Amino acid sequence: STSGSYPTCAKCTLVLRKLLENKNFSERFVARFHYLVGNKFSYSNTSQYLNSIINTIRNEVPQQISRFNYPPNEWQWHHDIDIVDWFLKDQPVGITDRLDEAIQGIETYKIGIYFSVFPNPTRDFVNIIIINDRWSIEKIDIFDLQGRIIYSDIVFCDEGENTFTVDLQNLPQGTYIVKVGEKTQKVVKI
Repeated sequence: STSGSYPTCAKCTLVLRKLLENKNFSERFVARFHYLVGNKFSYSNTSQYLNSIINTIRNEVPQQISRFNYPPNEWQWHHDIDIVDWFLKDQPVGITDRLDEAIQGIETYKIGIYFSVFPNPTRDFVNIIIINDRWSIEKIDIFDLQGRIIYSDIVFCDEGENTFTVDLQNLPQGTYIVKVGEKTQKVVKI
């Protein structure tokens, strides 16, 4: 979690989940991930980097052990290096498999969402209540009848009921369309 205007880890996760629901983004993301795992992060590249590090610090290990008692001995240091080597060798397959499963899960699980707008008709503002069955990121758009967007916002919704207030005071009287996700409702400004 971060402070200030930066998103929290939870918000970043929600944004990524929402992006991954877009088939084009999802396919490009997975293709890029597979490319990186198979090329830049392939064992042939990462093992060279690991060997370079080993060769650089190998002579320092005995002094490290005597100074800090960590690792406790050189055998433990070699054992730890073997674990890192195993990770670099075997984990890319597991990571890509888990990514593929996660993407498939995102594509097959769609959020159940319901929303309502009140008061309707209104003179100055509307409350948009979004009810959904899990955390989500939703886009709220309000269009005039010519299809022009007059209001747009991205909101973070918790599981359950979420209320968002939109000021319509500066809009002329008329009928407007409120869109949340793929669902729409009319609202009348009097």
